[in-house]
Amino acid sequence: MDAESLSQIERIVTAATDGLRLEMAKNTGGLRLEMAGIADGLRQEMAENTDGLRQEMIGIAGGLRLEMGQIEFRLGDRLEETKRHMGVLAEGLRHDVQLVAEAGQLHSERLADIRREVEMQARETRALLQLSYEQIQQRVEILERRVQLIEQRLGLSV
Repeated sequence: MDAESLSQIERIVTAATDGLRLEMAKNTGGLRLEMAGIADGLRQEMAENTDGLRQEMIGIAGGLRLEMGQIEFRLGDRLEETKRHMGVLAEGLRHDVQLVAEAGQLHSERLADIRREVEMQARETRALLQLSYEQIQQRVEILERRVQLIEQRLGLSV
């Protein structure tokens, strides 16, 4: 290849390159504008969606607050009902404890009565035994004296 052919190829390549550069410059500007338009559209869409989402979240939060208030109200009612129920149960339990205490008192009194009765019967039994013992003692003494008299009469006394 000679220098002229190289020079001609170089001019062709340079022209083609310059043409491509010029075409790229034209397309780049259009692409930049197109991209800027798309970006602006996306920004606007995101802003609209953000506002919509923000409103939706505010609505959900308000609904949740309302539901929480209703739940709190119902729990408060149930708590009061439970307190009343526990009061009734406690009163019933107090009554039952009072009945048990009264029954215990009655049993204690009955036991004391039985104990007094047993003690009185024991004293009466002792008195009767003592009286019987004294009577038996007197009879034995009488019998011993009679035996002694009989032995003396018979001459058996020692």
